[in-house]
Amino acid sequence: MKNVILFDNDGVLVETKLWYFRANEKAMKELGVTLELEYYLELMKYAGNWWELGLERGVTLEEVNRACERQSLYYQHYLRT
Repeated sequence: MKNVILFDNDGVLVETKLWYFRANEKAMKELGVTLELEYYLELMKYAGNWWELGLERGVTLEEVNRACERQSLYYQHYLRT
């Protein structure tokens, strides 16, 4: 038996970028902040942080942290389904 490790750079085996965006979009919407795909893609190019958009719009850090936790759950759900 061979032991192997398989790495998937996004888009090689599974395309997950859209689902990651959707999870972030949903969590941000719950904060009352609209996350546009074009803005998100620009941030991704430069390793930006879209949660700062929430902070700029007056969302508290505590609310942002809770939204980050929900975002992770949404993303996991999208990947499973």
